Formats: sequence, C-alpha cells, structure tokens
Amino acid sequence: MDQSPPIFICGATGAQGGQLAALLKTDRPIHTISRNASSPAAIALLASAPDTIRVFQGSYDDQDLLLSALKGCSAVFLNTMPFFEANKEVNEAKRIIQAAHDVETVKHFIYSSVCMTGRHTSFPGWESASAFDKLYWESKAEIERLVAEAGFQHHLVLRPAFFMQNLLPPKVNYMFPGFATGGSSNSRLLTLFTPETKLMFVDVGDIARFVVAALKSPDMFNDHAIELGGEEVTMDGLAVLVGKEVPGTTFRVEYVSTVEQALEEGYSEGVARAQKWQREVGYQVDVKGLEERYGIRMTRIAEFLANHRDEVRATYS
Repeated sequence: MDQSPPIFICGATGAQGGQLAALLKTDRPIHTISRNASSPAAIALLASAPDTIRVFQGSYDDQDLLLSALKGCSAVFLNTMPFFEANKEVNEAKRIIQAAHDVETVKHFIYSSVCMTGRHTSFPGWESASAFDKLYWESKAEIERLVAEAGFQHHLVLRPAFFMQNLLPPKVNYMFPGFATGGSSNSRLLTLFTPETKLMFVDVGDIARFVVAALKSPDMFNDHAIELGGEEVTMDGLAVLVGKEVPGTTFRVEYVSTVEQALEEGYSEGVARAQKWQREVGYQVDVKGLEERYGIRMTRIAEFLANHRDEVRATYS
C-alpha cells in the first residue's frame, strides 16, 4: 500500500460505504464512524483490513468525534440516511462538511445523493406531496447545494437509482413483500407498477467504482452531478431474470393500482408511495451515455444475479 492520506467513509459498515471500503482498503487508510464498534458489522470491517481501517465509536452528532475521525483525511465520501425528523439529514451533512473544512486537509468531497434530485419540483402532484416525501427530496437537494458551495478543491455528486442489492435479503422482504417466499406455488411479485413500468437498477458496487475513478482522476469528475443506473426492466422481466437463476421456480407478477391495496398485501406505506412515484415518474438514467462519457461499464441485472448466485438461490428457492 502506498502512503496516500486516509479517506473518511460514512457508513463503511453499510451497503455503499462497505463496497467502497472493500475497493480501497488495500490502497489507502480508511476512517469511519460506527455507533457500536463492537457490532458484528464493525468487527467484520476491521477484520478485513486491521492495518488500514480505523473505526471511531460514536455519533455524527458529536463534532469533536468528527474532527478526530477526519483528522489527516484528504477525501470524504458522504452518504446520509433519510430521517423523519425535519432537517436532521441536512444538519448531519452540515456537521460533516464543517469538520472537513476544519481539519484543513480534505481536498476531495464526494456525496452520494439519489437519482432525480433537483427535478423534484416538477414531479406530478408535488405541491400536494406528503411531508415526508417533500423532506426526502428537499434534503437531498439541499445537501447537494451545500457540497457544491462548500469550496473544496474537488467535489462530486453521484445520484444512484434503485439498488440491485434490494433484491437480496434483508431488503427484498421490505421492498417486495412475498417475492422471496420460495417455491413456485408461493412466490409472487406484487407491485404498484403497470406491466409497462420499468424500474432503473444500479449495482452499489458501481457507485464505489465511480468514487474510486473520481479519486484517481479528480479533475475529470470535478463539479459533476452524475445519474447512475445500469439497466431498467419491467417487473415481468425481473421475474424472468430471477427465475433463470433459481431452477424449478417461477414467479407470478400481480399488479395493484392503489397504495391502499398494496398496504393490504403487506407493503409499508413508504415503499408503496415510492412505487406509486416510480409508476408516475421513475428514475431516469441514460446508461449508454453514462458509459460512453466516463468509460465505466455498468453492471446489468443478470450479471448481478449471477455474481450473487448462491445468495439468490438461497433467498428465492
């Protein structure tokens, strides 16, 4: 490993941060914060590279801890979780940005937002959208603005679409109730989409690959906001793709038209509303243009399922 300065990764025990840590752990030191450094996820992270990964225990609410964790870091990868509490997500981002300024070593700041941020005011029914939906989109847009105006030497915003990892446990049972129950007579994919609705997917690993590319070529990515997606597919098409990886199992797709119907079938209100939004608006990514501009080939759904074949079969059989 060379003597590159550390990078601070938000959520290195989670999906996005974990993928990035896996790619970078042999190249440079990694700093992260965990609420519980003794959790199985934190222990596994440390065990994967004990000489290069440092986990600080505590909360993002602790500014002194943030300063300690970011000390000496030259780059930050920020990804924040939505909160029901007003301004909590934005305030967390503000504290991290401030700490990055205060340590005086951070030159590169990368934020993982969400696809379609910045276009939210044009969504159908935006004026009457729920308080949570407005908070979700407005928080992402505000953090993007804060990052762009923070004055770092290099900054980048990534806007990923729907994660392919949501097809794996534990998320699949929340995102698609009933899809992973197993057995051809039991498995169904129930959705608020129409048969024509296509959902844009992205492999979380591709988000990490973009971050690594940006760290290596900061000028090429500087001040960009990049929509990330790998492939879009209808739910019938998705059922076929998953079925190909699970011999002897077929999935029936059932369509409902209202949030209330989805709730009766086991959906949470948040996921049901999100599917309704996907039906009316949806994540939009020019995959071909993305690949041509940045020279990074995006993972297709069949490739992702094949790469996780054992887990897919254990989940859906």
